[in-house]
Amino acid sequence: MSWAGLRLVAGLELRRHRGRRPLLLLACWAAALVVVGGLVLARRHPAVAGANSTVEGWAQARTGAGESSFAAVAILALGSLLLVLPGLAAAAVPRDREAGMLAPLQGSLLRPAQIIGGKTLALWLVGLALLAAAAPGLVPGAIFAGYGVGRAAATLGLLAGIALAVAMLCVGIGALTAGRRRAVIRAYQAVAVGCVLLPMVWLASFPLLRQQVPPPRGDQEMIELLNAVDIDAGPEEISRYLDAHDLRGYAVDPRRDGVGNAPGPMLITVCTPASSSQTVPRSDALLGLAAPNPLILLSQVLARSTDATVLGDIRDGYARASDPLGWVLCEGQDPVPSPRPAWPVGLALWFLAGGGTALLAVHRLSVPMSGGTR
Repeated sequence: MSWAGLRLVAGLELRRHRGRRPLLLLACWAAALVVVGGLVLARRHPAVAGANSTVEGWAQARTGAGESSFAAVAILALGSLLLVLPGLAAAAVPRDREAGMLAPLQGSLLRPAQIIGGKTLALWLVGLALLAAAAPGLVPGAIFAGYGVGRAAATLGLLAGIALAVAMLCVGIGALTAGRRRAVIRAYQAVAVGCVLLPMVWLASFPLLRQQVPPPRGDQEMIELLNAVDIDAGPEEISRYLDAHDLRGYAVDPRRDGVGNAPGPMLITVCTPASSSQTVPRSDALLGLAAPNPLILLSQVLARSTDATVLGDIRDGYARASDPLGWVLCEGQDPVPSPRPAWPVGLALWFLAGGGTALLAVHRLSVPMSGGTR
């Protein structure tokens, strides 16, 4: 596959999306995202929200405002990709077929892979333009949240990867479908399967896949734990003690003065064991169905463990679901385990679906469709 052929097909496709109107729409979208990010930032800023007057409380509120602003703009940028890109990509090949332009391309020296690859490249560049329009709205939130260049680049890289996978998937669907309108409908349906349908099937499996978990150890071992661990012990010493005595099922919450990471002596909170067995949904059995959800992927890459945003809640929820039997059975306490990385699996599933559809499209363009059309 030569680069010249890809560039030729991509250039022909991009001509359809050039002009003043697309640039004006991008500029308006960029301005809207800046306004939304600024409003969220202003609403959550400590000067408006009335945060703690201490230096630490002010800094935490300022960081939270930046995290909320960055998350809001990132979610809107993701939504724009999933709303705009499937329709444009699915119509690329059917439009050429209906206009009589596809047959000359197939009759030229261009290979079917170059046609599909060039159109995918062009639509991916359109997706990157949408991300570029979102970049100005992300900058203030990243500055206030203290996100480094690496975290911001990882977020944009993930969104770019999703855009490429969606472009491959929808261009392939358009090549496999006769009729522009039908191709667009099927493309949105395919995207909805990964974003909505599979996670809904996963959630629906909770009542069906359940397991009885016995109560944890008795009070005597809890008393032993309290007596054996020094109140001034650090998190590493506590973890070593729990591992050595096989007490990893207990909720030990080391805090400083009860205020997160504030300076002061260590305080250890040990939960009261549940008195009876509990039924736990095996949410990890079909966890792969939820992995392609773009919000889960975004939360895994962007959200920090301290984020009090929608993405932070999604991250914690996925962490609980990934290890349901690791929940500590305590009265009124559900410690959140460390989340398993979902974004490599989810992104790989998107590329698997997009790459497989693109390969089928290449094969279809190499032979006539029913009725003699190509």
